[in-house]
This record gives sequence, C-alpha cells and structure tokens, in this order.
Amino acid sequence: AESFVLIKSESGWSCESPADVKLGVNSVADILNTLSNMKGNRLFAKGELKGSLSDYGLEQPSLFTLYLSDGSRIQVKIGGMNPAGTMYYVMLDGSDEVFTVNTIFAKRLKLTRNLLISGKLIELSDTSKLKTIEIKKKGESYCVFEADFSVSEDTNKAWNITYPIPMAGNTSVIDSLGEALAGLTVFDLLEANCQNLSQYGLDVPNVQYILTDNKVTATCEFGNKTSDGEFYYCTINDGNDVYRLNADNINFVDNTILAYAYPYAFFENYNTLSSIDIEIFGTVNQCRTLTFQFGEDTELLSLDGIPSVKKDAEGNKLYDYSYEIKGITTYCYALQIDGLDIAASQPKGALACRITYHRQDGSSCVVEAYERDVAT
Repeated sequence: AESFVLIKSESGWSCESPADVKLGVNSVADILNTLSNMKGNRLFAKGELKGSLSDYGLEQPSLFTLYLSDGSRIQVKIGGMNPAGTMYYVMLDGSDEVFTVNTIFAKRLKLTRNLLISGKLIELSDTSKLKTIEIKKKGESYCVFEADFSVSEDTNKAWNITYPIPMAGNTSVIDSLGEALAGLTVFDLLEANCQNLSQYGLDVPNVQYILTDNKVTATCEFGNKTSDGEFYYCTINDGNDVYRLNADNINFVDNTILAYAYPYAFFENYNTLSSIDIEIFGTVNQCRTLTFQFGEDTELLSLDGIPSVKKDAEGNKLYDYSYEIKGITTYCYALQIDGLDIAASQPKGALACRITYHRQDGSSCVVEAYERDVAT
C-alpha cells in the first residue's frame, strides 16, 4: 500500500510525499471530519483480547497518524474486516483495546490517491476572473478566447476570439464552457504515474483546455472514451496520472469554433439607423434606399422615398408594407454566420452586394458581400 505525508502550512494542506499528488479542495477536511465523527463499538476491553492481533488484521495494520500542534499525536491502527464485511477492527496506539468501526469511516482513513484527489478536476483562483481559454486539438492550437473586462457595469465581461481569426465571441457560451470545466469532478484515479499514455489517447491529447484566471493557469487533457462510452480518460496539467471523468458531464469536446462565435458577422439595431443603402451588383445591378423616421410612438419606414404605409383622406389604409420592409431590414442588419473558412479560405470573387448603414448619430458602416462559390 502507498504511504502519504500531508503537511499543513499557512497556505493550506499539501501532500509532501508523494509530491505528485495534488489534493482535492476539501479532501483533508473531509478526512478530519471522518476522524472526529468516527464512533466504534468496543469488542475487547483493556487486557481482554482473545486470540492474537493477526486474527483481526492488526499485527501489521494500516496506520493513520495525526500530529497535533502541541507535539502530541493520535494514531489509529486499522486492521481487517469482520466476517460480515460491515466493520473494520481498529485499535489506538498505546492501548490493546479493540473496536469495530463502520466500514465507511475506516476506509476513509485508509488513504488512497483516489480519496485524496477526489473533487474538482482543475482548481482556479476565481472563475469569474477567467482571462483566457485556449483549446488545443491533437497538440495544435485550435482557438483562443480572451476576456474583455472593460465593458459596461451591467455585464461582468465580454469574450472575444483572438485565434485563429479575430472576432466577437458568444459570451454566454464561453462563460458556460469555463464554468463547466471548473466544475468537473474526478470519478477516480485509474493509473498513477502512467508510463504509456498512448493507450488512453493521452500521449497527444484529443483536446486540451488551458484556463488562466487572475492568479493561476490550469490545464486538463482529454483522451479517448472508455470502451463502454461511460468515461473519458483525462490528465491534469500535462501530468502522468490518468483519471476517469463521467462522459455525461462532458458535452463540449466536439464543439467547433463557430459554437463559440457571436452568431452574427454584423448586427445593428434598426432603431439606431436613419437609412440603409443597398447596392446589388451582377445581372440585377440595382440600388435601393431604406429610410427610418421615429417618433415617440410612431415609426415610418420608406423604400426609395415611398412610405411603407399609405392612407386615404379619411385615414383608411390603402396599403401597408411595413412588415415586408422590416423583413428586408432584418436580413440587412442581422447577418448570421453560417460557416468559417479558416483552414483554406477561398479568394474573394465578384462583389455581390454592398450595404451602407447610416446611423442617427452621423456614423456609418459598410458591409460588403463577395461571391465565394455558386451557393455562398
């Protein structure tokens, strides 16, 4: 069995030996709570032991030793289980009394790596202060997200994609990714200090996530799934300890860059506009202008100077094309992204259309669309 030495310092608990064990957030606290709450039934009082210690697995027991700040110590000796498998035989150092203790309590004092590392997969200082998330696939950088904290007070931050192409990120989706990764918990430690990571698909991980907050950087690497599909093999911080994670909690490893991108290449609220010029080239070769006039409770839309609504002298509508014109503007100011050409982008073809947005504040923006192929 492996031995562990846990040390408490001003910064908290750490595993001194083996040094490669990274303690879970609450693992030591849980163990100490187990010790303080553990109760047993006295099987043999002092001097009344029947048989030998080996009959109870106490000749070479597992030892749990707690060193106190006043120099004293408490040592619990954990032997074998009773025939029913419901209790462990336990002694305290310096006494020949034998107790039976519930298996649940005793097993927690028989420290294992699984017990010590159980908890969060990765530990960050503050997930709300995540600054960057990088995703690597097969060892190559796939995309990088960077947080912008200089946004309005009513939002915490905005995310931007900085690699492979700069574009606005979908902040809620990227936030959810960070929270999901920070919330992952280990099912178990499958193999400590593995020397052949390739058997788990972790020599060159399928996906690696690199998260940096205001203080620390943490990584987790995902390899293959288990043969039954219930778990992912995983390592932490490029280490050699292989963990299993419940696959039901991981639904993001196959996400594409588009899943994290702001869904619109351009988006403008039409009530900020004064007009839109639409130029269509090619065989059609037309130019149209949409204008907007807003009152307190009214709005007037026009196409090439013709109002969308016309009434007779008595106020009856002769026609109303507001819905149709709003449909045109929707297509104009909400240009949704259907795909990204990153690995092998096509050269620009002929200019298909140009849309110029004139805002009420006097500024403007020009969006141009070029032919990519016959369909896009």
